Amino acid sequence: MQRLLIEGHTDGFGDSAFSRQVGEQRVKAAEAYLVSKGVPADHIAIWSRGGGWPACSEKTATCRAANRRATFSTGVQP
Repeated sequence: MQRLLIEGHTDGFGDSAFSRQVGEQRVKAAEAYLVSKGVPADHIAIWSRGGGWPACSEKTATCRAANRRATFSTGVQP
């Protein structure tokens, strides 16, 4: 069985405990939404990346906003 992986990212620099906590809140919200729409919870895996995997490295408001995200990938084995 394959699972959906949801990864939470923040605009924080580095991988602080606070950034990981915010990323975890982000993925849990995405997971709750998907489950409310009928996706079985046991088909979802979540992971908080905190600020350690930025999509953009410029120090602008637009770039920081782009780093506040959840990413989705499939094919994750249990």
